Amino acid sequence: MRTRVRKMQKTFVVIVAAATLALVVVVVVVVVVVVVVVVVVVVVVVVILHIHTISSMLHVGLNCGDPPGLAMGYRIASSSTLFLDTAEYHCGKGYWIRRGQDIQFLTCSADGTWQPELEQCTGNIPN
Repeated sequence: MRTRVRKMQKTFVVIVAAATLALVVVVVVVVVVVVVVVVVVVVVVVVILHIHTISSMLHVGLNCGDPPGLAMGYRIASSSTLFLDTAEYHCGKGYWIRRGQDIQFLTCSADGTWQPELEQCTGNIPN
């Protein structure tokens, strides 16, 4: 009888050890999968950021065309109309854009337009 009990105890210990080992293996596999997913996400984010940077650099030759005209004001002649070039505008005497400002800048943007939208000069027409 004792031998049979001891065999059962040994069998139980083996089963518990095997179950514990299986659980450890499952936990290790889950941790590895999580690490792989995190690494993949980080790589994807880095690639997307690099693509965005490269696409911005590709706009270097983009031409926005002539900047818009400004009624009651004038544009300082800009030497170029390419991506990231700037056009400078001034309002005529007695006119302003907002709260006393009489100067604004537009920049040739990546979508081929001048940004921000040009604000018109306002003020009193001299008598």
